[in-house]
Amino acid sequence: MTSLLRDPPADPSNDAAQSIESLSVNDTSYTHTAAKFWPSLIDEVHEDYPACSCIRLSAPISDALSRRHLTPGDTLADQLAGLMDTSIEDVMNETLAELKILGPPPCVHIQLFNGRIQILSQDLPTECVDASLFPYLLVWPLEWAGIPSDNWNMKSVSGTFTAKDKKRGLAYKMSFSVSRTLMSEDLYMQSINLIPLVWRS
Repeated sequence: MTSLLRDPPADPSNDAAQSIESLSVNDTSYTHTAAKFWPSLIDEVHEDYPACSCIRLSAPISDALSRRHLTPGDTLADQLAGLMDTSIEDVMNETLAELKILGPPPCVHIQLFNGRIQILSQDLPTECVDASLFPYLLVWPLEWAGIPSDNWNMKSVSGTFTAKDKKRGLAYKMSFSVSRTLMSEDLYMQSINLIPLVWRS
């Protein structure tokens, strides 16, 4: 995965430099993007900002979080099925017209804190994640923590789960709170505060 906060470390033996192949949660192994995103982010923060006690990610989104965000392939299949009778040229023209009107998706913003002291505030690179992809990452901590999907769009919801990267011998305990604040009609600021712990397993 592309570095989220910096250039790749010079020492490829560093945990943050090694590729994450899978994450095990409740004895189930996950290999999708979210399973690699969260430990990659934690590893980089742990490596470069060891004083960090809390990671906050936030982005404006219009979608309500739902279980369909757990299976983006199904959503794409539905979209492609709806385009069966549409030419590629028409799809491209429609997409370009939407981009011209709406512009690209907003960035996901990251803040790092040492207690109440902010030690970093910047946008994550859009080649890694943007606001349109953020919901597909955000639903997985909620799912792994066993929070019912009916509660995912509450103003605030919190949970904890433990995960293992068995290949690298690392364990992660992730305590988090997710908040959803109305910005304007059909647009919400979605945020997650994450308190990670990492140890050798």
